[in-house]
Amino acid sequence: KMSKRPSSPGAESGSAKRARNDKPSDDGDDGFSSEDSDMEHEEIEVDLGEEEEDDKNRHTFIELVDIDNFMGINKYSVRLCQNINLVCGNNGSGKSTVVCAICMGLGGEAKATSRAKSLGDMVNRHGDKAVIKVHLRVPDPNMRGKYGERVVVERTITRTGQSTYRMS
Repeated sequence: KMSKRPSSPGAESGSAKRARNDKPSDDGDDGFSSEDSDMEHEEIEVDLGEEEEDDKNRHTFIELVDIDNFMGINKYSVRLCQNINLVCGNNGSGKSTVVCAICMGLGGEAKATSRAKSLGDMVNRHGDKAVIKVHLRVPDPNMRGKYGERVVVERTITRTGQSTYRMS
């Protein structure tokens, strides 16, 4: 449920996120051009509701990603948390490559990533194959099936463009 209400300077709400900072920066730029200065600024409040007790911590999530010889990455592992993860870093540090590896590890197509024309192009120059392992955590006992609490989806991509999957 979303509601809009006019904001007044200094008015804060614990459950609302501010759309912009009402204070001008030190450099005199308040983020708006002079033609925007007469606009009324609004605060948007988002009510996320309460989760049912039975639904808390029961959703499958990515716990760990292991990347070998994929695009610009030789070897890298990243551990993720259950709720929200942010991928931050300098330009060219591999943020998009990590996200792309997750997509490819879970069945994405090379063309959809806008990073390569074929799967083989995603294997870096240091090897003949790329291996991506996406470790999933399945906290809900009703969803574990034959794989249990943790499932690993492993995708191997060869330089020739062949791809295989393994689940364990």
